[in-house]
Amino acid sequence: MEHLAHSLKAARPRLVTSVTRTERMPADALAEEELASLNSPSGGRVRLAAMQSSCVSLVPRALGALRRTHPELEVTVTQAECPVSHGLLLNGEIELAVMCDVDAVDPAVEPETGRESLTIDIDPRLSRIPLLTDRRCVLLPADHPAAAQPFVSLADLAEERWVLESGRARFLAACREAGFTPRIAATVDDQLTLHHLVAHRIGLAVLNTLAVTAHTDPRVVTRPLTGFPVRHVFALLWPDARNIPAAALLRALSDATRPTADGVPGILPSAAAGQT
Repeated sequence: MEHLAHSLKAARPRLVTSVTRTERMPADALAEEELASLNSPSGGRVRLAAMQSSCVSLVPRALGALRRTHPELEVTVTQAECPVSHGLLLNGEIELAVMCDVDAVDPAVEPETGRESLTIDIDPRLSRIPLLTDRRCVLLPADHPAAAQPFVSLADLAEERWVLESGRARFLAACREAGFTPRIAATVDDQLTLHHLVAHRIGLAVLNTLAVTAHTDPRVVTRPLTGFPVRHVFALLWPDARNIPAAALLRALSDATRPTADGVPGILPSAAAGQT
């Protein structure tokens, strides 16, 4: 098929990383069966598109493992929002996408953003492989009173100012359910900027746990939000990509969510896994 043509060509041995502990999803029997059946050639080329939060945690860990186990496999990475990754996969411009249940933007709720909804319908011809579940955390100044708690409720933060990403429909809905409308001090989509604004007390922020591992500013701490819906992170590929080098990358992504044999923990802490 045309969308696999580039993947079937041999590639010069190199690993390209041009990019730039959530709970591993309890894999059901079908997902495990899918992964177990993958035939992963040792060489070749894979083009991956991945959402921002996975590009600062999950993807680098997987690529590091591939450098050791498949040094002859070439991987190129494009950071992209989930709807873009879905389109690239359909057009044959990538072999694999890392996506999630996106945070929809509803112009009726957020008219100031001027953005259309990011909700997408996954093409039924594509294979979806669960990777992990992820939850929202609140970013706080380290000396904020709520930082002393292991978990934080939105209702307890009703009087705070917020630094929010433009995709925030779920957050606004959760605030309405908690009985308040958040005061928005800034809108930013760059995660480093977001951390700095919190560090300088412009407002609190929310990020998915998958993203917070990339920044370690001692002035900022993260605490899991209770009562907030979890997010499902998954890989998406064409069914016939099972027999091309994308299989090795898919396996590495799945393995990156697990603790290693030498005791290195999974991508995100599991302490929050049981809290809803």
